[in-house]
Amino acid sequence: LEASGTSGMKAALNGVPNFSVLDGWWIEGHIKGTTGWSIGPPPTETSVESNNTAEDVEDLYSKLEKVILPLFYENRPKWINIMKNVIGKNAYYFNTHVEALRDQGCISAEPAAVLLAAQALCAGFCCDCGRF
Repeated sequence: LEASGTSGMKAALNGVPNFSVLDGWWIEGHIKGTTGWSIGPPPTETSVESNNTAEDVEDLYSKLEKVILPLFYENRPKWINIMKNVIGKNAYYFNTHVEALRDQGCISAEPAAVLLAAQALCAGFCCDCGRF
């Protein structure tokens, strides 16, 4: 398990599905079976006193054996679709350029504005305010 989560965000740029506990960025980035899979139950507390090690281990091996590995080896088109989803959803959403545009109020969460902003990033300017 890793503390900061940045390697998971970097891996998303290469289409790598994530398989991790639901904490940090993965709480926002996790879409079951679309961008990856979670290990263990969703977090209910912020305390480190709550430890679900046995449940996490069982969930990890179960999902590897019954979901992830069969998908990888037996259904390549669906695996590739998940990789595309990771790039299209997580790599886009957790991109620092898009975050900066959101923080500056240049784009909203409206789907059309998000798409337009993504296109604008390719051109190197902000579509709503002209800054960048």
